[in-house]
Amino acid sequence: MSLIWRISLCLGLLVSLSLFQNCTGAVDLSSVSSSAKSFSNGQPYDGKIFINAGSGCPDGTFVESRIELSNESTATVVRENCVNTERTISTGDFSLNPENHQQIQFNNKTLVKELPFTPIPLRSTWYHQLTGRLQSTNALVYAIDMFENSAADIQAMKQSGHIIICNLSAGTYEPWRPDAGAFLASDIGNPVSPGSNERWTDIRSTNVRSIMVARMDLGKSKGCDGFDFDSVDGYANSTGFPLTMQMQVAYNKHLAFSAHDRHLIVALRNNAELAESLVDSYDLAIVEQCFEYNECERFSAFTQKGKAILAAEYTPKSVNQCSAANLASISLAYFSSALDGSRFESCQ
Repeated sequence: MSLIWRISLCLGLLVSLSLFQNCTGAVDLSSVSSSAKSFSNGQPYDGKIFINAGSGCPDGTFVESRIELSNESTATVVRENCVNTERTISTGDFSLNPENHQQIQFNNKTLVKELPFTPIPLRSTWYHQLTGRLQSTNALVYAIDMFENSAADIQAMKQSGHIIICNLSAGTYEPWRPDAGAFLASDIGNPVSPGSNERWTDIRSTNVRSIMVARMDLGKSKGCDGFDFDSVDGYANSTGFPLTMQMQVAYNKHLAFSAHDRHLIVALRNNAELAESLVDSYDLAIVEQCFEYNECERFSAFTQKGKAILAAEYTPKSVNQCSAANLASISLAYFSSALDGSRFESCQ
């Protein structure tokens, strides 16, 4: 792969994205905001996440180690020797490079800052459909259901010039899914809504996590460029499990890291309360009705770091909302609330 081709991938100008942060040297951030390129207050740990790609892992992924720094003296190891873990370390276990704030030393290896990756341009046309036969549009990004679309469907969309973000529920049990039998009875909690067959799951469960990783592998085999994880706000709902915000953040990071390990991009869906906590782990945000409920500003950490916000509204198209979206670098489009392909009006 030529240098020009790799740089094009990093800038998000290609429609078929199969690499995550595998660009020459570092991601070219010349097209993103200045705030995304600098360290706030000059702190060397700003950005928090450092990785060592090494020579790759037995499962074919490329991140051997991943560390998240809390400050200059405390960090959490979330991946080590190709195995996901969760342990706290302190000064003495790692050291910052005083001459290069994008590097740390850990286990006699150099880990580099996991730079913001912008596979999707900050301003993008996008289309969202979860049910029914996929419609043809000129939108760059397609957010579609992973299970309901075949590998042939996805490949056809990619060949037509679309980036494919596959939606899947990472926080609920859906009995109609082909892998529903993999859930244990202890994994399944309260209904998502009264009378619903969809139920919340226990995100603390190692079995639930393994199911989600298997889903990512399935999506990758189908050709998904990335994932849009739905229903990852169980802590704020009556799930039947004693979930906390801290548990939810840890689980949502686990999802993002697992996707990144597979060279895939990852979108945070809704979750306004957690947007700032998760912005360094996620590559873009997909938000619903943030204009209707006046929540768009709560996702601004994404655009400040050069990461796209793809916004969906289900109300009549509004000139004022489109103007506000354009000023805030939000990619806004209008759809039917059924997300069945019957409506698509873009502000761009």
